Amino acid sequence: MNTKKCLQSWEYLRLKSDKTCDLNRSFDGFIIPGGESTVQGKLLKELNLFDALKKLIENGLPVFGTCAGLILLAKTIENERYAYFRTMDITARRKRLWASVGSFCIQQVILRELATYP
Repeated sequence: MNTKKCLQSWEYLRLKSDKTCDLNRSFDGFIIPGGESTVQGKLLKELNLFDALKKLIENGLPVFGTCAGLILLAKTIENERYAYFRTMDITARRKRLWASVGSFCIQQVILRELATYP
């Protein structure tokens, strides 16, 4: 089952988050989507979301990262000195097949069934 179909099978709420106070809401999990990890990391810091989100993850908030989201979560990134959250004990490797250009919007996802998903 792909990610989109899996999420559609859960009851969830999608919220646009553009300020730290949005992270003070109660939610059961967080998904960091694909995109361009360098841009996402830069925007998380510029919007003052990075430290608050990292603290939530370190305190046990369930988090799922796809593609760029996984890179943001990785403890190390192969052939790079800098990593972002460093909350997942993995080493990520960037796929450098083409240049990525674009913007991003971080999304909070409330997953009421996250704890029961096999």
